[in-house]
Amino acid sequence: MLRALPLAAAILVLAGCSGGPRRGLVVSGQLPEGWTVHETEHYQVQTDATPAAAARLGRKLERILALYREFLPTDRALPRFPVKFFRSYQDYLHYGGEEGSGGFYDEHHEELVATRFENFTLEVDVPGRPGGAKSKRVVRVAMPQEKVDAAIYHEAWHQYMHWAVDSDGDFPAWFDEGMGDYFGQAKGEEEGFELGRLHPEWVEALQEAIREGRHVPL
Repeated sequence: MLRALPLAAAILVLAGCSGGPRRGLVVSGQLPEGWTVHETEHYQVQTDATPAAAARLGRKLERILALYREFLPTDRALPRFPVKFFRSYQDYLHYGGEEGSGGFYDEHHEELVATRFENFTLEVDVPGRPGGAKSKRVVRVAMPQEKVDAAIYHEAWHQYMHWAVDSDGDFPAWFDEGMGDYFGQAKGEEEGFELGRLHPEWVEALQEAIREGRHVPL
């Protein structure tokens, strides 16, 4: 999900009014209490998760970055990309994440923002008695690591591509988002990544459209 934050919200955060972390790259004195920085060759992971979780994320980002560079090579020297990794889903939303999302790319600050999904909740239907109306219940969901990684790989693609192309113009959404989903479904293995996996939610949406006659026949 490629998105720019509203200017007013960005000004409040930069001014320190929110009490949350600053945007972009930081030095240790700019971190909120409980936050740490883990730096790799090309990423600065700022997080309130454990140092071990930050180190794992840094390793995954470096590995997927190598794939981005194969697909879209550049002669420019790579920078160190800023990453915010929130442990709490509510803190992620407060920072600017959209409900239901797992990450976003803030193009104004060239920052990847993601979450571990802790305290992630969903509203689900609860069947009533026969003939009775359904009710709603909020449940807490443990998000599989694969979905956490998918959001990070997708947004990290936006971050890399917008730096590598270095253009003020808009990119075609079918390419930018399509490639984000392509890399988002990459599955890490010892020897590298398994690529070309289908996005389960898009497959389900297509199958439903076909059943209901809402698709465009090939």
